[in-house]
Amino acid sequence: SEMLQKITWDNNHVADFLGKYLTEPKPDVVFEPARKISKADFVNKLGKKSLQLDLKSQLLFYANHFYLNGEKLSVPSTLLAEIRTLADNKRLQTPALGANIHAGLGDALFEAFLAGFINFSE
Repeated sequence: SEMLQKITWDNNHVADFLGKYLTEPKPDVVFEPARKISKADFVNKLGKKSLQLDLKSQLLFYANHFYLNGEKLSVPSTLLAEIRTLADNKRLQTPALGANIHAGLGDALFEAFLAGFINFSE
């Protein structure tokens, strides 16, 4: 009890806990991993097809902190608007974005794509 009373919580601690907790998939939720492609192919495909969250995925954000299915996403400041759009709309129109944005999205979202959390829309 004494140790717990000594813990000081700031907004970042609370945001991390809630972001991970609120987006953690339920035990019966299973994601279908994507067909293995290279990161370069993923980035190239962003110029042709839009991204969408899998129907079972939860993407939340607080300020500049993003949480996808119980994991904290590392999002560079140059992509904040795009990832917020993906969180709000469950979809991101990527073909109209520039090559620099595509490359950044590749770095930020490729692992989530492979895990089946994000898909290309048809």
